[in-house]
Amino acid sequence: MLKQQIGVEFKQILTFNRVLTWFLIIILPVWIQYLIIHEGYYFTDNIDLYGRLLNGIGAMIFPILVLFVFADTIIHERNNNYLTYTKIRIDFNIYLNAKIIVNALLSFGVSFLYAFLPFLFAQYINPQFAFITNIGDSGNMPGTVTFDQLLVYGPFMYGFIYSLWVGINGVLYATLPLILCLILDNSFVALSIPFVWYQAMSFVSAVLGISKFAPLYTVFPYSIMQQDLWTVFVPFMFLLIIVIVSYVYLKRRNSTEWLF
Repeated sequence: MLKQQIGVEFKQILTFNRVLTWFLIIILPVWIQYLIIHEGYYFTDNIDLYGRLLNGIGAMIFPILVLFVFADTIIHERNNNYLTYTKIRIDFNIYLNAKIIVNALLSFGVSFLYAFLPFLFAQYINPQFAFITNIGDSGNMPGTVTFDQLLVYGPFMYGFIYSLWVGINGVLYATLPLILCLILDNSFVALSIPFVWYQAMSFVSAVLGISKFAPLYTVFPYSIMQQDLWTVFVPFMFLLIIVIVSYVYLKRRNSTEWLF
């Protein structure tokens, strides 16, 4: 039954408009940043260029971007009374788990590509076609920003592993609003909480002098000096705990019947 419901969710979400939305999420923020930096900027190496491409408006609004991969569909289902008819024919746990699985797969895929495609451009495509020429030749040496430690395994492994990290964070920032929309009556508040937390905690961390724990800098560390890799897991684990607690609460609250 769960497998069937997952298929239903995929069938409903795979529309032209939704695929276009994913394409814009992946391409548009980086393209805007490219237009800003492609002239008048000097880059020490390909990884520096990569960091500049990611360190723009997309990094600032990352929780909003992943929200529109799939999680926002829950609003339409609530407003159009879709849930009223759904709860007649399907168990809540199956419905919830199918939503979370599809949301996780799609948000991971989009977030991963959002980080990995610019890496391929900066590391492999641009050197061949010279779209951006003001790049030094320091050899992608580690030691500048967090995750540069991975460069000892080669540029590709660096880009791949870091993109996995962005993808995993994308899953959390997309899953929390989906769950909160099924807990809170105000959908706008539910969808806003992850973004507000992302920005507010980054601001508080800066004020307290512990910017290395800012959610923004632990996902996109290109505006802060290199930190130990363990620091990125502090806000990540905090957010993961919130997601797990919210999920458990929602399942227990609706263990006998749908409450919305």
